[in-house]
Amino acid sequence: MLYPPAVLIHSCFSGYSGQIALQQCGRVYSRANEKFMSSESSPSIIGRASERLRTASGRNEIITPDPMVLVGGMSRSGTTLLATVLDSHPEIACGAELLPAELPPPAELLCLLDRAMELAEGEFANAGRALRQDGDRPTGLFFTRCHRAGVAEGEVRDALRELAAEMPGAAMTLGERLKVACRIVRKRALREGAALYGFKYASASLGVALAYLPDAYFVGIIRDPLDVVLSHQKRGFEKTVAEVCASWNAYARKYRTFCEERPERAMTIRYEDLVRAPRRTLGQVFEMLPVSLHQRIFAFYESDSPIHAGAHPNAERLRMNFSTSGVGRGREVLPVDIAQEIDAACRVEMRHLGYDHRGWVKRVRAQSEDRVRISKAERFIQRQKFASKRKFSAADYEALLAPYMETHEIMPIGEYVREAEVGDRKILMIRHDVDHDPETAVKIAEWEAARGLRATYCLLHTSWYYGRLEDGRYRHSDLLLETVERLCELGHEINFHNNLVALTLREGIDPVALLERELAFFHRLGVPISGTSTHGDALCRELGFRNWELFQECCDGRFGGPRTVSYRSGQAEVQLRLGEISMFDYGLEYEAYDIAKDYYHTESGGIMRLRESTFGRRPFGRASQDKGSVCGVLTHPIWWEF
Repeated sequence: MLYPPAVLIHSCFSGYSGQIALQQCGRVYSRANEKFMSSESSPSIIGRASERLRTASGRNEIITPDPMVLVGGMSRSGTTLLATVLDSHPEIACGAELLPAELPPPAELLCLLDRAMELAEGEFANAGRALRQDGDRPTGLFFTRCHRAGVAEGEVRDALRELAAEMPGAAMTLGERLKVACRIVRKRALREGAALYGFKYASASLGVALAYLPDAYFVGIIRDPLDVVLSHQKRGFEKTVAEVCASWNAYARKYRTFCEERPERAMTIRYEDLVRAPRRTLGQVFEMLPVSLHQRIFAFYESDSPIHAGAHPNAERLRMNFSTSGVGRGREVLPVDIAQEIDAACRVEMRHLGYDHRGWVKRVRAQSEDRVRISKAERFIQRQKFASKRKFSAADYEALLAPYMETHEIMPIGEYVREAEVGDRKILMIRHDVDHDPETAVKIAEWEAARGLRATYCLLHTSWYYGRLEDGRYRHSDLLLETVERLCELGHEINFHNNLVALTLREGIDPVALLERELAFFHRLGVPISGTSTHGDALCRELGFRNWELFQECCDGRFGGPRTVSYRSGQAEVQLRLGEISMFDYGLEYEAYDIAKDYYHTESGGIMRLRESTFGRRPFGRASQDKGSVCGVLTHPIWWEF
């Protein structure tokens, strides 16, 4: 006979502990009773209700005392990326979507596996798909995910045989489903000698999971809700904006509370931090985990993680390095009314997590008590220095762009490098090396915005307006903040104009630490930096290097490849090894000189030039140079009168 949840509660518990459990779970069981009376599938409801009661009273069965890692978060938040990164660690076996939905009894699953292998002609890699095509989608999907998790057919069989002796019924409750997933991925962990194993945990019931897995570690990943909504829409998911926001709030709130209660067992990271600063972010993760960070995780995209061979929907993206291409896209693409709806629904948790899209630069500027103040007199003096350099007018700029206005798509560099395939399209990228003239740069930006144009503005960190370098750190200026704010208001991209190698040789600073601090500074402003552009410092010509050679992706053989450069500044000689760090480790997607162009206009040195077929290290979205057209314009505001 089936009893409603309230009857089960009173029959299982008595005394003080039982009353405490009843008080803790009263609301849950009130709802469960209502569903029981109106539902035809009450057994699973009873199972879940009883499970929560056992958790509240501390009577849950422990599935395993093994140390585990569970990757949590809602769909389209970077959970698969994080699971793949962890799975690339030589001491971790981390399956992706291994936690099943409700499944038949293990004994029945063994029979279904036989059927699937027969349909797939003995190929376990195809067994899940074959069973789905035969009409059993849930079980077929489960077998597919076992394969993606790197578990062999024989290991799945062994696990199911063991489970059949322990679980005569179906896997319906969270605990039963966790038991199935744990037993299966543990087989792979034993084979590989992994010290830690786990999978994606697509549930916000964190306390329940910890009760079953008392030595588990939880790493939640959360993403800007605007980007989550946009990603759901692109993938054709059926959830409404309100439903996505409700799920996002639930995950954010429950992970925040759980991490506050269990800081030694749980932490939340932001997707944006993972792709922009993977070394720092993953370093924090491994401070909590019981295994040490390994450099192999930063090459997850070329690792032997089984997800790469498992026909995962994200397989192509997982074969690429960390990318910021999806960061902030929701803010750019979603209609204003949708963005406002998301902001209203998620505002509280967004602020807890540092997501707030309204007036970031202004707020930082308002709190800038330690900023360098650049006086009106100094600005006037600098302006006068540039007056004699003006060679080109607004009319000249309009004439320069005129041949492209009707025939080419005009976009910032950061958008071009994210194009999957250019094909036959014609694209023009406009770049401005602001160098020492931010005022004219803003005037050009306003001129462009009035005509619907968006460009890339490269801000030079060694320029007079940027700030002061003190003990290897910048104190940023009010003029820099004013410039960034206005350029962003006009819809332009901000790029980091890289003079790090030259600055290191002159000042003896740590270029990597400085780069990290500057990228973090712009991130706090709400201004993501996805690319650099090398600055042609006089020291580059003197010593024969380029600032882009700081990054291993750009340190090619044209100037000597990876090597050590040295410079004597005063009494000290400073040495720096080039080509040692990866730009992708810092969330950077491109160096401006990486892009090959059919035609390239530049007025470097105050002389207007047109170059054809310029060199590029990477193809980006252009598989064939014979198709389409990619052109570029580079200006330096110091030469222009606007």
